[in-house]
Amino acid sequence: MSWRFITCAALFVTCLLTANTIAAKLIVVGGVVLTAGIVISPLSYVLGDVLTEVWGYAAARRVIWLGFGCNVLMVIARRSSPTTSCSVRRRGSSSRRSWRISSGSSPTRSCSPS
Repeated sequence: MSWRFITCAALFVTCLLTANTIAAKLIVVGGVVLTAGIVISPLSYVLGDVLTEVWGYAAARRVIWLGFGCNVLMVIARRSSPTTSCSVRRRGSSSRRSWRISSGSSPTRSCSPS
């Protein structure tokens, strides 16, 4: 396999995982509120098309299945992490010194009892 194929496959999987991770974040573009995943998702489609056109359908299908498998592993890892027990701080509940950090990030997990 060429380094170009590996680079394109790695970029595809990275874009896929990043788009799925930041899909819950909202951004404002030109006065329109959009999900942040909408910025990266088109790049994964373009990379998928490049994989199909340059290296063929079989190679592209393997990379797409690789991305799906990585996405499943990411979901399992995030579900089994110890932070799912509501140890993520809510916005505004942090100390005075860390207000800058907490104001830029919102909790990504809900704190519902499991």
